[in-house]
Amino acid sequence: MPMKHRPLPHPLLLLPMLLGVVAGLLTSCPARAGQGDGACGAAGAAVSAPEPGLALRNDWRQEETPAELPEEAPSTYRRYAMLVMANAYPGLKSEDLINNIFDPLMGAIAPGIEQVNTFGDMRDNCLLWVPNVGGGYNISRHFSLFLTLGYGAGPVTTEDDQRSIFLLPLHLYFKMKRSAFTVTPGVDYFPFGMVEQRDYHGLMDRLRASRPMLGVRVPWTHAGYKADVKLGLGPVEKLIDIHLEDTWRIWSVNLNVGMDVPVNRRNQVNVNIGRSIFFAHDDDFGGTVFSITWKHLF
Repeated sequence: MPMKHRPLPHPLLLLPMLLGVVAGLLTSCPARAGQGDGACGAAGAAVSAPEPGLALRNDWRQEETPAELPEEAPSTYRRYAMLVMANAYPGLKSEDLINNIFDPLMGAIAPGIEQVNTFGDMRDNCLLWVPNVGGGYNISRHFSLFLTLGYGAGPVTTEDDQRSIFLLPLHLYFKMKRSAFTVTPGVDYFPFGMVEQRDYHGLMDRLRASRPMLGVRVPWTHAGYKADVKLGLGPVEKLIDIHLEDTWRIWSVNLNVGMDVPVNRRNQVNVNIGRSIFFAHDDDFGGTVFSITWKHLF
């Protein structure tokens, strides 16, 4: 059966259809070169823009480092407590009688007998340390006032038995005791200002922050002296028995130079050396003094 052919539509009838297709192509998302605005650009921006509040990291392998805490401001403590150890080197001229007269005499009577131990021997061995405690107040960046109390006491004893020129043993007992109680007001001057009260890191940081000082102390000293001497020969153990004692109340002045070294914002160490000049018996009590002081500020 023969097929029937439909007639083709007139070309003018296809024009509306072609216009609809062109309009659809113009409003679709594929953008032409150079097109930055429009619906497709807005849509692309909406797709690529991050969500609000979401921070993207440029390098996902980089570790986050916490921010360093700010350094605290220097403190302004004015009051402080003190612990002082003073190493004294007094003249002790009164002990020359022992070294120059007593020891040679005993050696002549009993060769080989032990020489008497004295405080001069302790001084020469750097063993005369006197502890002090006290407190002070920084009245400015350059001046500090303080007051300390100190006490030190102790004996030195010598005992020996040696055959004498009299063919009998010589018995020697020699005991000395010295004591000193001191009340010491003083003032320190810092020509370049005091140590800054802050945190420190390492030894060199502390040494660079150290500050020199000049000091004046005016101690009042109650000093005491006791000596017991016993000499025996053969069966007589106390042929000679001597007891001596004396006390002195003396003012003195100590001029010194030193340095404050910081430990942290509330602790400092002061080292200084000076010369004590006593207004009486200076040849016995006066001399060089080396001190180490721990200061705790509050």
